[in-house]
Amino acid sequence: MTLQYVCNRQFKILQHVVLTILLVGSYFSVSGQAIQIEKNSTIHVPQLRLTEIGQDFSRITFDNSAQVGKFWTIAAETHSIGTQKINFYYHNAVTGIDRFTVTGDGKVGINTTNPSVELDVRQIINPTFFFDAAIEDKAGIRLHNANETSDVLLFVAGAGSLHFGFKGIQRSFIDHVSGDYFNMSDASLKKNISPLPPVLDKVAQLKPSSYYMKDGKEDDIQIGFIAQDIEKLFPQLVEEVSGLKGVAYSQVSVIAIKAIQELTEQNNTLQEDLQLLAKELDRLKIIVEKPIPNEATK
Repeated sequence: MTLQYVCNRQFKILQHVVLTILLVGSYFSVSGQAIQIEKNSTIHVPQLRLTEIGQDFSRITFDNSAQVGKFWTIAAETHSIGTQKINFYYHNAVTGIDRFTVTGDGKVGINTTNPSVELDVRQIINPTFFFDAAIEDKAGIRLHNANETSDVLLFVAGAGSLHFGFKGIQRSFIDHVSGDYFNMSDASLKKNISPLPPVLDKVAQLKPSSYYMKDGKEDDIQIGFIAQDIEKLFPQLVEEVSGLKGVAYSQVSVIAIKAIQELTEQNNTLQEDLQLLAKELDRLKIIVEKPIPNEATK
């Protein structure tokens, strides 16, 4: 075995040489660590460099004697122009796959070694079109809040629609062909269903407005409602987060349809009244136009 001294307290392990360090107790331990490298470094002069001979990956492997055949390997290569990357490979004692990749041009891949965009996530399973609780923890991207009391799940299912789940229930999805956004509205997801009370008088008080966002472009005019105005009439359409109020615009259409139904009902009543008035006018016209008998003919 040869351990070559280079200079400035640096050592090089040459190709085809195996270096084995046997630790007995804490004889070689430094501050509780088996091996410690202490030296100032720069980008070009690191504390540790792995150099591969030839056009291949430099590799370092992590395993455990209690789990035979299972290991992680970090492999990096710089020789292929345009494909420089570092891979995180996992082997489960039967088969292995690259789980995480970062390329030299700044792309990140999960379950793919060839990410084509800045963040390329490949699901390892393909859920059915509808939400399947059995695969809830296996597909897509999960976002937790700080206390992990709630979470949001994003995943691609079926032929490619983007689905959104919350607390194990699918909430909505975007169709991959039309781009339409769908809220889950199945009766099985609801309780205490009741019809809306009349809304027409309230709708008449709404104030559709045009405005400019303070942080937007000066010529970017917007149309919509002011949350505080909506809240006075339909508080269920307004939510406040961090002191700012938002409007559930998708539910405004339900209010509008209810108002149209009320107008339709009023219009039908007016039509019925007009028909009755028309009949009454016809009856009066017949009476008025009826000839009056001549006194001489009596």
